[in-house]
Amino acid sequence: MFKLAIMNNAIISLGGNFNETPSIFINIIDCFNNDFSEVMKFSSVYKSSPWGFKHENDFFNQILILNTKLSSIELLNYCLKKELDFGRKRTSKKYSERNIDIDIIYYNDLIFNSERLILPHPRIHLRKFVLLPLVEVLPNYIHPVFKKTNKELLFLCSDQGKVTKL
Repeated sequence: MFKLAIMNNAIISLGGNFNETPSIFINIIDCFNNDFSEVMKFSSVYKSSPWGFKHENDFFNQILILNTKLSSIELLNYCLKKELDFGRKRTSKKYSERNIDIDIIYYNDLIFNSERLILPHPRIHLRKFVLLPLVEVLPNYIHPVFKKTNKELLFLCSDQGKVTKL
């Protein structure tokens, strides 16, 4: 007997503030199109002011919608590996410059809280740079904790940072 692979829906956020970051996004999309995942849709790339710290470089942001056979923890491990593969250097600072950051925003309708992973991502509703591209590709998806659509979360978001669609 064989095990059928169940496909999961995952929403991934890409970010970074180095000049090569947009080309890394293209490579990351290629990486997610593999034997265990498929990129179903992706947002435009957005440019945003740094959030949570000051830096001279703006950030680039993009949202990917995936179908994946990976569990949420397997997907987290894959994202962390891709960050390393593409040269991410983590620092002890909570927020800092980076060439690539890959976050799981939603995974199915899962509500999950562990030391390594919190789902949905705990700061979606605070970040316009996540919400704008999210609304572009998934406006009516209902946040499983807040019970509001992404579009409603964007309307309620108090983030005053500048976010521009490229």
